[in-house]
Amino acid sequence: EKAESVWQKGNFNTRNLVDHVVRTLGGEDVSDDTVIARTAGEVATHLQEAFDQVNRTSVMVVDDNRKDARLVKRMLEATQHYSVHEAYSAKEALDTLSEVTPKLVVLDLMLPDVDNGAIMVDQIRARAEYKTLPIVVLTAKDLSRDEKAFFSERGVEIWTKAGLDRHALVEFVDKILGKK
Repeated sequence: EKAESVWQKGNFNTRNLVDHVVRTLGGEDVSDDTVIARTAGEVATHLQEAFDQVNRTSVMVVDDNRKDARLVKRMLEATQHYSVHEAYSAKEALDTLSEVTPKLVVLDLMLPDVDNGAIMVDQIRARAEYKTLPIVVLTAKDLSRDEKAFFSERGVEIWTKAGLDRHALVEFVDKILGKK
């Protein structure tokens, strides 16, 4: 097969190369004004999305059930106040804490790599920067009196998955994080 053309790096105008590729592929030439307007619009959209993301409060959801994690993520991100990071195990959650700085953790207690999700609360709070990090337990597990006392002593709110009032949970998160 033969080459349509040969372009040597550094010896051409990028715009000319783009025009050549478009023509070679059978596309229509587009005026510079159209490209600039489109590019400016795309840049503006990208910048706005980045700005919105920066202004959102970081939350981490830890749940081995991906559907449950995604549900909580969608609920919180729908408010456009939150950027939600998901983790599906205790190890992944602890690794994620090293990469992001969430202002709140929504934690399922039944995780594949810890016997007791309550251990996660102490592991998170063992880090100096997360001593006072709000943690909300969202679980399907029936908790014993001792387990409830454990979480109460640590200022951890408990929500049950069965019959979860999604609107109430979002309002609760908003209240904790000062969004309302």
